[in-house]
Amino acid sequence: MIIISCKSENKIQDTVISIRLPKDPGILNPLVYSSSLGREVYQYIFLPLADYDPASLDLKPILIERIPEKKVEKNGISYGFRIKNEAKWDDGSPITGKDYEFTLKAVLNPGSNAAAYRTLLGRISQVEVSEEDSRKVTVFFEDDFPLSLETCINFELYPQHIYDPKNVLGKYSFEDFKNYQLDSTRADGDLIAFTDDFNGLKHSKNIIHGAGPYQLVEWTSDQSIKLKKVENYWGKDTGIPACEQNIDEIIFQIIADGNTAFTQFVSDNIDVLPALSSSQYDEIVQSPQLSEKYEILTPQLMKYYFVLLNNRQELLKHKEVRQALNHLIDRKQLIDIFENGKAQIINAPFHPSKPYYNHDLKNVEYSVNQAREILESQGWHDTNNNGTLDKNLDGKVRELELTLYESGSEMGDKIALLISEAGKKAGIKLDIIKKSFRLIAEENIATDEFDMVLAQASQDLSIDDPYSKWHSSRIGKKSGNDANYFNEKVDSLCEKIRLENSMEALIPLFEELETIMYDDCPVLFLYSPIERIGVNQRFKGQGTSKRPGYMANTFEYIGQE
Repeated sequence: MIIISCKSENKIQDTVISIRLPKDPGILNPLVYSSSLGREVYQYIFLPLADYDPASLDLKPILIERIPEKKVEKNGISYGFRIKNEAKWDDGSPITGKDYEFTLKAVLNPGSNAAAYRTLLGRISQVEVSEEDSRKVTVFFEDDFPLSLETCINFELYPQHIYDPKNVLGKYSFEDFKNYQLDSTRADGDLIAFTDDFNGLKHSKNIIHGAGPYQLVEWTSDQSIKLKKVENYWGKDTGIPACEQNIDEIIFQIIADGNTAFTQFVSDNIDVLPALSSSQYDEIVQSPQLSEKYEILTPQLMKYYFVLLNNRQELLKHKEVRQALNHLIDRKQLIDIFENGKAQIINAPFHPSKPYYNHDLKNVEYSVNQAREILESQGWHDTNNNGTLDKNLDGKVRELELTLYESGSEMGDKIALLISEAGKKAGIKLDIIKKSFRLIAEENIATDEFDMVLAQASQDLSIDDPYSKWHSSRIGKKSGNDANYFNEKVDSLCEKIRLENSMEALIPLFEELETIMYDDCPVLFLYSPIERIGVNQRFKGQGTSKRPGYMANTFEYIGQE
């Protein structure tokens, strides 16, 4: 990998940084598919109106002049803001309130694949773009709730003139798209064509534009993605981290095998290696030669690992089976193996640093005997002496056999094997299937054709909205509740959390929800890791708790010592 290209021996022309991606993200369309893998790339292309500062973690303006203040209205609340005069798209066109309104319509369009965002942004009741000043916007909500501010300013904006050049969405008002049953949208050929383009590869891989400091210039599937800094970029001298352009080109090298990636890293062929394994971490820190050449950033990320369970599957719909599985995971052992002992066991779907995380919940004990006792108490016995428990369900003898999907990473392979071995001791047969997580998501999770899946969840720094992931109304294709989990009390708590404003009122609601889920075991929570990001010391950079843990555009090239 050539790090710098020169016009002459003495003059550096371009600074290039190479970053490893374990998989091809498939699409770069944050409102349609906001994957943690895609975020590593699209964070440099798309920008929200405001975002969390990587150092202070405070919400700071990016495209708008200032963070708006809440105004109490007769029928709810509102936020008014103004987009900066200098803010422009990557082609130099001005960013206006019409782009903001378009982005909301694109999400609320009932045909778009933006279900996760539609749930939250659908709470906006009205948007007004000033006729006198197209950069001035007022956003209205019918009710107040904890995420109202973030809802209206913390999502990526799209340029209307590129994503909707025919102004198809202009035929509809914002209020039209609030009605998901709008019959006219189903018969509108132009809208159908727009929706297909917005959801499909046209605007997820081929034509991608935003307000960020970099633009996509080359994408070779399963090999590399190249970004180049936007020329004459409006935000480069603003001091806003998300707008910095310290690097001329960012190249993402897609390397599936972790050992191959590490070899490329220590051979100086890639500069940034996220998600170092524990053995790779040890190899660097224990070697004077390597530790002199490579730095390891260790930010505490807002993410956790878990085992997704299909709560509608014939065996897993029984809470006791899920509880038994929960006792078959030695979380401390996992942390020792994969995280050098530096991670935190979790018992709820929220990061332990959040003020409403219920620290009173005890860590689940690893106990094969306890797992077996739970199962036997529910009538599971090995009646045919084949080593696997069985039970008569609805007149048919069922073996306790489950399928566990994992993406084939070194970490996934080991975790799956450990769970499988523990399951065998308890009388549970686990078949392990390896395939890319993209295919698992498309072919299994989206179709409910799965039992168990090794997965991870990334969270934002804002207050969590459990409704989007755990409310029963979110059960369905790509709607958020992938576990197909249903509990009436949890539904009620999710709804109440959305209505509260003060943290004092939110904490007991969150804690009660976590207590119920702790007993229900809708998924098997594992732990929250500390990230380990290898960086070649030709570059100087900082880690951040803001996902994905680093911002390559802020790195500085300092050369070899």
